Amino acid sequence: MLDPLKNAWLKHREARANAEQNNDTRLPSRPRERIQKAADHLFSKHGAPAVTVETIAVRAESNKEYVLECFGSVEHLYADHLLRLVEIEKDLWQTLEDFHRRNPERQLRAWLGIVVPDEKRQFDPLLLSPAAMELGYQPNHPAHAVIKNNKTELRRRLRKFCYDALYRDPDGLAEKLIILAEGALVQSMIFGSDGLKDRLMEAAEDLLARHA
Repeated sequence: MLDPLKNAWLKHREARANAEQNNDTRLPSRPRERIQKAADHLFSKHGAPAVTVETIAVRAESNKEYVLECFGSVEHLYADHLLRLVEIEKDLWQTLEDFHRRNPERQLRAWLGIVVPDEKRQFDPLLLSPAAMELGYQPNHPAHAVIKNNKTELRRRLRKFCYDALYRDPDGLAEKLIILAEGALVQSMIFGSDGLKDRLMEAAEDLLARHA
């Protein structure tokens, strides 16, 4: 059974997806959308290195030339895919605000409480972190700007939580919490999530206490 926060996040995501589907009546764009959906599936399942324009075209029942005409390259398709993951993260921030309105302390702790993804990775507030690890430092790659902007926004939000909750050195605390959270994500990808949330929260509580 989902906890209330995750259930609310899921409802936000479903509502946004339904609204996009209901509002979109542009018949000429449907082949393009098939390409995007095919790319989303392939990138999520296999990762960027394993996906080519050809494999996307086959799954979308299209052709390589049309895919390139629409998106330019598989790298731009990957960046486009990541932008949709960013929208899912936006749903999380809205959910945190709805649950703990004007309470930055609770918003911060709630975020920390779901940093460790579930086994199905259905609820993962660091959706672009695996992409960052996979891509490495390629500043000229179209996806790099998407990832950098996403991480800059994460840093801004956590700094604001820490500042509004009156922690000492809020910028430093936010940086430490991000490092802790990203490290926990890597651990979950290697060893699984069993018991990891408790250890993460224990480490986070130590940090929060030192900055209180």
